[in-house]
Amino acid sequence: MARWRDAAAVFFYSPAFVVNCVDTTGAGDIFHGAFCYSVLNGYPLQDALDFSNALAALNCTALGARGGIRTEADARALMQRAERRAHPDFQERSRAPPHDPSPRHRAELF
Repeated sequence: MARWRDAAAVFFYSPAFVVNCVDTTGAGDIFHGAFCYSVLNGYPLQDALDFSNALAALNCTALGARGGIRTEADARALMQRAERRAHPDFQERSRAPPHDPSPRHRAELF
């Protein structure tokens, strides 16, 4: 799960991806690296959060801090097919539509 508040005090919410978790070591590092990658590549904020969550979730599917590092294509595939675990209180305060992994709404955010 990731929450982000922008300069206008608008919250963005990215629910967690449901994966077969083996080891959470390194998930935060992967999330931060993926988020930096997303910002440098100009991804919209909602897409950056979802992408970072997806890569962090994939890393949790293998042992060790770097055992599950995957590609951008792997993350995009997870974003399209995976179940998400959302908290309704966070979703109400967010601009993101509930459980919509498709990129079609992201252009409307900015």
